Amino acid sequence: MGKENLFHENIDEGPVQHQYWNIDTHMWEDFVGCAVINRYPTIFVPKEAVQHTYTYTALKFIMAIPVVAEQNRNQGHITKKDAYKRIKDANPGLSVKQLAFNIIRENPNNLVDYLNRILV
Repeated sequence: MGKENLFHENIDEGPVQHQYWNIDTHMWEDFVGCAVINRYPTIFVPKEAVQHTYTYTALKFIMAIPVVAEQNRNQGHITKKDAYKRIKDANPGLSVKQLAFNIIRENPNNLVDYLNRILV
């Protein structure tokens, strides 16, 4: 079912009245509050208003806190990519999520620092 089948504007009845197709009754029904699709109330949000990436990811945390700390230890003479590689090499077999979890568990202030950087 395409978008064109979900909503219908009944212009013949004066002011524009939005309606939706009720699957159970096979009829157009008045749109009140939100769309009903497969018997579930559904809210449509314009794609321009949706964030397409997560703000808080394990990789973003690693790149913001441990990688920057590694760069500082090397007085800025190392790229972020190389600093990340060093961190990953020092923790073989760990996923980025596991690595982030371990870093936060060892020093919870790292998470606080990360959130302060993002939220401020």
